[in-house]
Amino acid sequence: MKGRFNIKRLIIGTLWTIVGTAGIGLGSACFRTASMGLDALGALVTGTSQLTGFSYGNCQLGINLVILVIMIFAHREAIGIGTLVSMSGVGYVSDFGVWLIRDVFGLTDPVMIVRIIFLIPGLFFLGFGIALYMSPRLGTCPYDDIPVMLEMATKRKLPFVYGRILTDILAMILGVSFCLLADQSVLLVLGVGTVFNAVLTGPIIKFCRDHFTEKLVKQSMGVTTEGET
Repeated sequence: MKGRFNIKRLIIGTLWTIVGTAGIGLGSACFRTASMGLDALGALVTGTSQLTGFSYGNCQLGINLVILVIMIFAHREAIGIGTLVSMSGVGYVSDFGVWLIRDVFGLTDPVMIVRIIFLIPGLFFLGFGIALYMSPRLGTCPYDDIPVMLEMATKRKLPFVYGRILTDILAMILGVSFCLLADQSVLLVLGVGTVFNAVLTGPIIKFCRDHFTEKLVKQSMGVTTEGET
């Protein structure tokens, strides 16, 4: 009976992880449409895409694959179904969202007010999506695991918080540098949207987890206390 329940939880948790990943991808698409700055990983992926000519989705998958190889040796217990879903899904959902907005709805060059409006649902989709992807606890996205691996490698001399800041700063620097090397405007990756991401995404994730996603996921999986029915 217990094994059956575990299988049920795995299936339901995976479905929530997929929905959360789709939300992150849609949030990314909104920010890319706004063209007013991205989060650190989005900046790195966009810069890489501009420099190499590969799609956003392919670049995001490629970057995460490189980090995944390191995870296999340094922190393989953090790898799960959620890892594979998030690293392979976000970029392609983002590409689909951008195609939908630009080619289907014709917003190829939206005016400033429309671009600003896109930031609002972008923040919501991003924050809620991350909270939903995190709640089943089925694995960590490779990029998100870098600060954990840094903390482990330095024997906690570099705490997670500072490791995350260092990781994001490096990703942003690389993203901006790649855009410049590709003769593209840095506004593709750096702007007010970057500030919004840095300041608001964390609180939105916390709010969503505290009030919605944790309860939603646990109830749907039949979990009551400490992961048991």
